[in-house]
Amino acid sequence: MIYFFSHKSAVGISIEYPLIIVHAVDPTGPGIYCQLHGNPFAPNQLQVQINNLGPEEYVDFTELRITPKDGSILVPLYQAISDCAALHPDLFDNDDGGDWFTGESNEMELSEQGQETLARLDSLLDMPSPQQFLDMVEDTQHSTDS
Repeated sequence: MIYFFSHKSAVGISIEYPLIIVHAVDPTGPGIYCQLHGNPFAPNQLQVQINNLGPEEYVDFTELRITPKDGSILVPLYQAISDCAALHPDLFDNDDGGDWFTGESNEMELSEQGQETLARLDSLLDMPSPQQFLDMVEDTQHSTDS
């Protein structure tokens, strides 16, 4: 669990790692952006929702931005969340990886807000260029040949 507590207001919240859908370093400022299953501020409602849904059904999500006062802890904090989230299975992941969706067109069927969210999340991914990927493959082959 991640615990947030404000000594000033004497209020806190805890979030279970499986409820974290997505987390990334926030490009809009020094912080971490997260999407959470449901509403962590209404845990009873969230538990009912989780118990009654199948893996293909839509679940509301809550956006959370973590903004530390000390920006130097941003990367270690992100890494700690990543490491801990990797240790906890997805609540809805019943997929064995064998199912593929194929449609008649490659066009996105997202709302304008959904397309904006997708573009923002895509901008957070740091994918190597095709040439960088080929260079990595060649480097790996050379190192295994030695």
